[in-house]
Amino acid sequence: MVTAETVGTAVPPPTPSPNLADVVLPLFSRTDASPVPTVTPTALPTATSTPVPTPTPFYSSAWLLTHPPAQPPVISAKAAIVIDEDSRQILYQVNPHERLAQASTTKITLADVALDVASPDLPITISKDATEVVPDHMGVQVGEILSLQELLYGALLDSGNDAGWAIAEGIGGLDHTVALMNRKVADLHLHDTHYVNPVGFDDPQHYTSVYDLAVITADAVTRHPLFKQIVGTKKEIIESTKTHGWFGPTNLNNLLWDYPGDWGVKVGWTDNAQYCLVTAATRDGHTVLVALLGSKDHFADGTALLNYGFARIGQGEH
Repeated sequence: MVTAETVGTAVPPPTPSPNLADVVLPLFSRTDASPVPTVTPTALPTATSTPVPTPTPFYSSAWLLTHPPAQPPVISAKAAIVIDEDSRQILYQVNPHERLAQASTTKITLADVALDVASPDLPITISKDATEVVPDHMGVQVGEILSLQELLYGALLDSGNDAGWAIAEGIGGLDHTVALMNRKVADLHLHDTHYVNPVGFDDPQHYTSVYDLAVITADAVTRHPLFKQIVGTKKEIIESTKTHGWFGPTNLNNLLWDYPGDWGVKVGWTDNAQYCLVTAATRDGHTVLVALLGSKDHFADGTALLNYGFARIGQGEH
């Protein structure tokens, strides 16, 4: 075998592999005569946020500001509002944004969201919990099956808390329904309403204002013709079937009988809320909407406010 020793010629040692640091680091720390030029980063344009416009109020007080009432109506309610629905002008208001207990006027929003998410034909089975809520009652029994529409008659005419409770359970459960109700008022850009139950039981965190109540009612009436049909019904006969008994819900809004042109909407009462009322009437093609909270006599107050509203409409353009 021939080796370096046998031929007398030395073999040069192998060239060592370069160290990675010896190759890379000089790229970041050069000291030759031609330094790498410094690159000045280009400033990015500053983003300018687009201001979110304030939503236009659903009802305007512009006409009222230039036409203050000379003789305001005498009422017992803590808060009230009178609206010309055709022009959306407020004709009279007292404490329109005061947060007050709302009793069963809560069921206006319950009905609105129920018809938003479910068919009137939706079958709902009555639970034991629904039958055990405190009065008022439609009178449903455990295990009966009624349609959403039938239960709405019981909730809006009889002001049945059993019917309202069953509706909330039937469209997704109590918590889900209350969340839908709170989302509804947020979508309407209302800030003086909050719900913790679906039917109107007193709670410090369960409140509304007469302004909000008027807007909520307008939403329910315009979006759901069935709602307007129900709240304008004096008495509904629900015949017995294989799944439920006979019911005859009767509207608690006396103005349907006593005030010409009245077509709804909802009454309410609790110890804390006192008497509450949303009502509307149409005469000579004009519609006046009234909402009042904390009244000692809601029908007398409602009559006075409706009369005042129609008198104001006759005084000029809105």
